[in-house]
Amino acid sequence: CKQALEEAVITRCMADVEIGLFLSGGLDSSIIGGIMLDPRVRKYLTATKGKLKSFAVGQEGSPDILAARAVSKYLGTDH
Repeated sequence: CKQALEEAVITRCMADVEIGLFLSGGLDSSIIGGIMLDPRVRKYLTATKGKLKSFAVGQEGSPDILAARAVSKYLGTDH
């Protein structure tokens, strides 16, 4: 299951344009972000020179936005 998820993320990161990560602050998007920063995956983020951009949508100060910011900070994404 872990290998299948990692392979799916790698496949979707193979792009010649910038890609980003939608962070909800929940477990699923946090895991995907962690996988995207693995060196085996990060090498495919060529349009952003190996850096990961992340985004979140919601009301300022809401629990989801605060959690997304915390995850972004932990992962070191450009949020």
